[in-house]
Amino acid sequence: EPDSKKLELMLEFVGEKEYCRFSFGFEEVGLHRIEAAYMEENLASRRVMEKCGMTFEGIQREARLIKGAYCNLGVCAILESEWREGKRIMN
Repeated sequence: EPDSKKLELMLEFVGEKEYCRFSFGFEEVGLHRIEAAYMEENLASRRVMEKCGMTFEGIQREARLIKGAYCNLGVCAILESEWREGKRIMN
């Protein structure tokens, strides 16, 4: 079942509107949801995700061990229905 697989997807930015293409995950793999995490202090990453139509969902506390210290991760996600609606509006 595709939803149980963790995929690392690269966001492809096209043009000034930074239209993000999630088509591989939603159309080719059949995912229902794509989520991405960023280090909590990296607010620029969060802004990029939100510009791509992703929704901020919260903070995972001490979720990743990096260089001997645990750090918090912010999580954003987009549902297939949200992506399809955004794609329809842009066409």
